[in-house]
Formats: sequence, structure tokens, C-alpha cells
Amino acid sequence: MNGWQLKAKRVLKPNGFLIVYAGPYWKDVVMGYLNQHLQYFYDFILVHKGNTSILWPRKIISGYKSILCYHQKDNKPTLYTNVLGQWDGTGGDKRFHKWGQDEITTRYYIDCFSREGDLVVDYFSGGGTTAVVCKKMNRKFIGFEKDTDTYGLSIDRLNGTLDPGKYPEQLRLSMIGLEVIYE
Repeated sequence: MNGWQLKAKRVLKPNGFLIVYAGPYWKDVVMGYLNQHLQYFYDFILVHKGNTSILWPRKIISGYKSILCYHQKDNKPTLYTNVLGQWDGTGGDKRFHKWGQDEITTRYYIDCFSREGDLVVDYFSGGGTTAVVCKKMNRKFIGFEKDTDTYGLSIDRLNGTLDPGKYPEQLRLSMIGLEVIYE
């Protein structure tokens, strides 16, 4: 099991949820990791608008991704509200990171699964969409990002000082480990 799954199991509150984006191609692998230590809750479906992924090895145009939801075993957390099993997304937002997600979808799920003052942790914070949404919605946030350029972009985005010309190569990946903390 990879490090983020162990951390999620260790830090997840008894009434908390782990929510993970999973593309259809790797969904079985992701679920295999998570099923070892956490309890499956639901597979929410995010329908893409605009461009969709083509799974070339299988010749499938998917048009959606799963948002897998897990919780601690032996606990039965309840949702704050009814949640749509299928969400029609507005499309990914690739301005800040090549895997970036849109704020509207992020806001919907943060609103459904947390309340003001709750802590949201993002182990792959990328361009900072979750952090920005948490700040707007009065949630505490801890995020992790290994790429220094993307980390800087996230901080500038959070501070409202983003200069689009400052990060021309923000999509290249490095192996530097950084932790973004916002509270």
C-alpha cells in the first residue's frame, strides 16, 4: 500500500470520508489499494463536459471518472445531506495544472461532505483548486505538492497574487517533496 493510503487510514476521523478521483482505466487498482484498509461507501460519477479522455489501449472514449468514497472500517458515518450519484461537471480546469479539476465540482463535494471549520486534506493538491475552494468555504486545509513550480502557483493563487506569466513551465514534474499548509 502506498504512503497516502496509510496516512488516510491513520488520520481519517471516525465520521470522515476519503474521496478519490479515479479514472476508469485504473479504478480497479485504486479500489484494490483502498479496500485493504478502508470501507467502500459509494462510487460517485463525474460526467465530463467538453474534451473527454480516450483510453487508447482499450479503444474507449470514457467521458466520465469515478469519485470513490471510503470511510474507516467499523464506522458508519452519515452524510450531511443527500448527494447526487452523478454530477455533470463543468469540465476540468487545466489553467493551473495538467490534471486540474474545476472549482464548481470541487465546491459541490466539499459542501456535501464537510462543514465550516472542518479539515480537508488533499494529498495531490496540484494547482490548488481544493485549497482555494476551502478558503472560500471556511474550511481548514492541508495539501501536499511535490513540484516546486506548482507549489508556488498554488500559494500565489491562494494569496490572490497569481501572475499568469510567472509559471510558463509549471507543468513539468520534479521529485521535490513539499507540504502546503493553509488554515
